[in-house]
Amino acid sequence: MMLDESAAQVDRVYRFGPFSLSPKQRLLLEDGEPVRLGCRAIQMLIVLVERNGDVLGKEELIARVWANIAVVDGNLTTQMTALRCALHDGRNGNRYICNERGRGYRFIAPVTAALGRELGPPAAPVPTTADQPSPFDHHFCLVQFAQVRVTGSEKAVRRDPIRVLS
Repeated sequence: MMLDESAAQVDRVYRFGPFSLSPKQRLLLEDGEPVRLGCRAIQMLIVLVERNGDVLGKEELIARVWANIAVVDGNLTTQMTALRCALHDGRNGNRYICNERGRGYRFIAPVTAALGRELGPPAAPVPTTADQPSPFDHHFCLVQFAQVRVTGSEKAVRRDPIRVLS
């Protein structure tokens, strides 16, 4: 859907999978329910969705999310981990954010944009052929997030999924 110049002053809503994102309200909904997400993670999502399909380098993401604030790469990694967990990225075959090694991040899910008053049903889930477990299942995300916060380094984080025995 093409949005004209007058739409810039109206609240745009982006839809992908079961999610709706309102940049003006800084609000992410999943199946109509609010998703708890920090202000930096929501800003990162807004930047990625608005540039859907483009690779955004970490320098550009840091500049857009932490404008005029000096931060280390660990901040970006921590927020990206929280964002992927909130989106259930990789779970049930749905993929939203792709890491382009050495280049940056890309939002890869199909996105539809609508004016706030023109909301329709959510877009269909993103199909994928990945049969292997995702490193972004719930338990792995919590452990990875904690390790990044404690160590301050993504390099110290385990990359294999952690299995919880019942």
